[in-house]
Amino acid sequence: MAEQKETIIVDFKIEQGEAVSELEKTRKAIIELKEQQAQLNAEYKKGNVNIDEYAKKSIKLEGDLKKETAQYNNLQKVLKIIVL
Repeated sequence: MAEQKETIIVDFKIEQGEAVSELEKTRKAIIELKEQQAQLNAEYKKGNVNIDEYAKKSIKLEGDLKKETAQYNNLQKVLKIIVL
C-alpha cells in the first residue's frame, strides 16, 4: 500500500514595530532587574537582609534576568531576519 505524503506550508508575519516594542519592553525589564539586584546587594551589605533571604531573592532575580536576556536575544535575531 502506497503512503501519501502531505506538505504543509506555514505563512507567518512578524511586524517590525511589534518586535521593536517588545525589544524595548524586554530591555526595560532587564534594566529593572539589574537595579533590583543592585538594591538587594546594597541591603545585604548594610545588614538589612540576612544571608538566607539574600540567597533566595538573588537566585530569583538571576533566573528572571536570564529569561529576559534570552528573550531579548531572540527578539534581536527576529529583527535581523525582518530587516534582511
